[in-house]
Amino acid sequence: MTNNKALKFYKRNNLLVALTVGTLIASSNVVSAEKQAFSTESWYAIGGTSLFYPDADLNAAQDTPGIHLRLGRELTDNVDLQVGVSYNKAYEESPYTDAGNYKQTNFSVDALYLLTRESFRPFLMVGLGASRNQINYYQNSGSNTSFAGNVGAGFQYLLNDSFGLQVDARRIFSNADVSQSIYGANSGSIANNQLNLGLMYRFGGKPAAVAAVVVAPPPTERIVERVVEVVKYVPSPPTPAPAPLVFEKQTFSAGALFALNSDVITETGKYELKSKISNQMLKHLEVTSVVIEGHTDRLGSNALNESLSTRRANNVKQYLVSQGVAKDRLRTIGKSSTEPLVTCSGTRSQKVIDCLQPNRRVVIAIETQEQITKESK
Repeated sequence: MTNNKALKFYKRNNLLVALTVGTLIASSNVVSAEKQAFSTESWYAIGGTSLFYPDADLNAAQDTPGIHLRLGRELTDNVDLQVGVSYNKAYEESPYTDAGNYKQTNFSVDALYLLTRESFRPFLMVGLGASRNQINYYQNSGSNTSFAGNVGAGFQYLLNDSFGLQVDARRIFSNADVSQSIYGANSGSIANNQLNLGLMYRFGGKPAAVAAVVVAPPPTERIVERVVEVVKYVPSPPTPAPAPLVFEKQTFSAGALFALNSDVITETGKYELKSKISNQMLKHLEVTSVVIEGHTDRLGSNALNESLSTRRANNVKQYLVSQGVAKDRLRTIGKSSTEPLVTCSGTRSQKVIDCLQPNRRVVIAIETQEQITKESK
């Protein structure tokens, strides 16, 4: 390869290399975070535009626009499968003439390895398929369809559970037939680069099950069952007397409601709060006072822990209010790390973080009072 070709090759691949390295560096900051709790049963469709960088030997214009469409499926915690097509057209760039064009249509089945299931999802990609290369230069033409392969890297960014973006850079290997042209010596294998930006629409998923973290033997009866127990088993006194206060506590692991160091409730957290708290409170108006306590572990400063525990408690309250629970029935407290359930010695490490997991929690204490009166005979 001449010096000119080497320079073209370097410029042509700068974008692909930069995106690959950048993706790997960015992913190192999020790969250890807790996964977004959304099932791997989702489908998604992607449509968008692309920039096309043809092989330098084709003497075609760089940075030309194109389009692509893809259909994807989330298979496992780390693997997606995508099927898609793309179309790109570049005009001839030659010192002799500028009267033709080069077109490439690609079909590929791509396997993506995602480094995390957080909202920001960097991935590596490899795929197989077919490419149709059509060359229509001045008095020179050729077209053929061949097997094709591609490799690349990119990332998905979810704006919410339904919409997101996918950006990727890929290198596409195929064969181009230009044996009849003045560039005949360049026929055979080619490698084009493609930068894609697409809008993603996800559908078909549901909240994933999250294993419960048992930190204490709390009562397991539902709100209505506890009230019924008092009525059923407490003998009626000779004269009307108030029944004792009944306290019901529900403890949620912070990991079941929030991402690590975040106060934003996940979709699974919303599902848990709605099914176990708000639905029950809407059915049983006798539940008049609910205390929401936020707890953190001892790692981090007291100010940060107090702020995080308070924000988490307030966000749980706001979500319950959004589900129809009256605001005056809810009260929040941020308790920082003042009431640990476990004690783990040592400085910050993954072992200590895992050991302190029971301390990172949200406790919802439900307080009811029933006045039991003797029925008139």
